[in-house]
Amino acid sequence: MHDIARFAEHHRYRAIIVENVPDARWWGPDEAPGFAFDNWVRSVALWGPYDYRIVYLDSAHAQAAGPGSRSRRPRMYVVFWRKGERAPDFDKWLRPHGSCPQHGWVRLMQSFKRTRTCSPERPWGVYGVKTGQYVYRCPHTECRNQVVEPRVRGAAEAIDFTLPARTIGERSKPLVPNTMRKIRAGWTRYRRVHGEGALIEPYMVELHGGGSSHRRATQPMSTLTAGGINHGVVYADPAVHELLPYYGNSSAQPIDVPMPTLTTRDRHGLIGYAASLEECRYRMILPSEAARAMEFPDDYVFLGDRDQTIEMIGNAVTPNAGRDLVGMVVESLTGEDLSLPAWDTGAQPEVGEAA
Repeated sequence: MHDIARFAEHHRYRAIIVENVPDARWWGPDEAPGFAFDNWVRSVALWGPYDYRIVYLDSAHAQAAGPGSRSRRPRMYVVFWRKGERAPDFDKWLRPHGSCPQHGWVRLMQSFKRTRTCSPERPWGVYGVKTGQYVYRCPHTECRNQVVEPRVRGAAEAIDFTLPARTIGERSKPLVPNTMRKIRAGWTRYRRVHGEGALIEPYMVELHGGGSSHRRATQPMSTLTAGGINHGVVYADPAVHELLPYYGNSSAQPIDVPMPTLTTRDRHGLIGYAASLEECRYRMILPSEAARAMEFPDDYVFLGDRDQTIEMIGNAVTPNAGRDLVGMVVESLTGEDLSLPAWDTGAQPEVGEAA
């Protein structure tokens, strides 16, 4: 962080974007949390001199110039631009889309809660209806600015379900009790009794971290870190051959009927059938799948071995967040208004589960 002020002093950049975890906002001694951060921001701002704004954004919601990521990545971005120059259009670039029951598809507005650590006047935190510090609301007052879940993409889009994986019952060495506890919790929650067994949609298991023990694969993957891959996927063979669209609230349907219309955003996955949990397949996700969840293209080349690749993925800024933030700043620097892609309302979305 200190290097940014030194480089700003030397280069006098026209704009700067700094990325960090939200808790960096409280950088400082225990008796004065945030004191060092406040002084750091002021020290950088003096060298422009710069105006600045602190942005709190989850990569799953960075969807202005294209789709959001398939993994959660709550981050803080400090955007500096020179005083007297055109300010970035934060409103244009940082509002995800969602479906208000009254107004349909709208561009949502960020709304910070009043808590001990944040308020609309002093924003800070991560997204979450239940446990976070901010939510998204419909911009229209007729619905009293109803809280609306943004459209998100699911982890299933990043996972290759054709790769081999042993069933839980086939393992010569049982999984550790804590992992099995999380797998069983997901089985209990996501199965649908069907005959003598159950229909089960794929779900993710978080071995540690992530804020939960399991989540549907139609939800974004929990945050990937540099410490290693902590995500497993559980799914069953499609013996009953039912098909589940990963967007919308559509119900499963037999595979021998025509597949619903595929759009550029649709991804269909097979719901599996298992007589018991032991018939479900379980494996850890691969680095390539983690990179895809972070929105790296499949042909992106990481230099290094497996551990180094995982570390790079875990330390990275998601390309889609960089795309939107840099696009926003470029627009302000050039003075040329950039057009954003038309919002596609043809595909029914998956909306995020309340966090």
